[in-house]
Amino acid sequence: MKFRSLAVALVATATTALILTGMSPAGAAATDPVTNLTVSKTQVGQNLQITGNWDANPDVTSYRAYITDQADGNGAVLTFKDVSTNAAVITTSSLAAGGSYWLAVKPIAPSAGTVATIPFTAATLDTEGPNGSYTVNRTSGYLLFDFNTPTDDLESAAFTVTQTGLSDNTTAAGSITRTIEAGDGTAAKAWTTGTTTKLTFHKAGTFTPKVRLTDEFGNLTVVNLPTLTVKEDVTNPKVSIKVPAYSTKIASWRRIFGHATDTGTGIDSALAMVIQKRSGVWYAYDFGKQKWIKGSTTIAKTLSSTSARPAVMTVGATSHVWGTPTIRGLTAGTLHVEAVAFDKAFNLGQAVPRNPVLH
Repeated sequence: MKFRSLAVALVATATTALILTGMSPAGAAATDPVTNLTVSKTQVGQNLQITGNWDANPDVTSYRAYITDQADGNGAVLTFKDVSTNAAVITTSSLAAGGSYWLAVKPIAPSAGTVATIPFTAATLDTEGPNGSYTVNRTSGYLLFDFNTPTDDLESAAFTVTQTGLSDNTTAAGSITRTIEAGDGTAAKAWTTGTTTKLTFHKAGTFTPKVRLTDEFGNLTVVNLPTLTVKEDVTNPKVSIKVPAYSTKIASWRRIFGHATDTGTGIDSALAMVIQKRSGVWYAYDFGKQKWIKGSTTIAKTLSSTSARPAVMTVGATSHVWGTPTIRGLTAGTLHVEAVAFDKAFNLGQAVPRNPVLH
């Protein structure tokens, strides 16, 4: 019984001592609640990210990590973060570049033990945007028809933009985000790979496209490209059929020639249709099959109903001359020749028909 009474007395004495010092057995704090503190820093966007790590302590449930201007941790608290783990990430844009600061960490539950600090120098943030240079293959162009376009906007004008330089003071060129705006109200599109891209317009007007360059920290540079003028061609080509010197001779019309010019987008192609009246009926010449196909008793009905294919011809770029393939099987009688030309905006020009009587 004496030994038992002695043990009880010792426990009671120890408990009293803990109460007098403000601590209970379950809430006793470790002598060094923050140990092995380390600090790292990196730029995220336009902010400096400070990361602190330390050894976990089973007796501490939460910490306050803060940035201060004094080595003992008792200076001004510039920014802080409370955490329940042994790591803290503090993001700030208020530190002076190159300034000396300390990351301080102290336990706040329970609030006991010394403050741990570690020095660091605030990095200079990258606030400079990338640099880029660009050229455009031309500064004006017409809206042209493209029947291969898989949209309703058949008329378009395309310009090729070429990147001649791309750099940044910190970010690798391959990590710079590029977008390009046509300046016509359409949404910007990503320029993902390569050094060339196309700008395509579907309406006439004057536009100033832009290339936007963004580095990994969000720094933006806007590069204005040359002003581009997109024109609409509404002028019809001029087309004529050449009358040969011996205009009544069959041999003179075995090939038919003419001229086609255009002041806008330029001539795309010329077409010629040839029919001849034989015994009161008009026959149309099929340039594909090289034979005559019987038609009707009138020119209009024959041209509107015949399956004969016209001559489709290119026009000389400098001579502006077009010419049909050889017409086989011409005979005496009235010949009717029609010709048209299309420019690259699909405007149509029509020649005055010729109606020589051959013999």
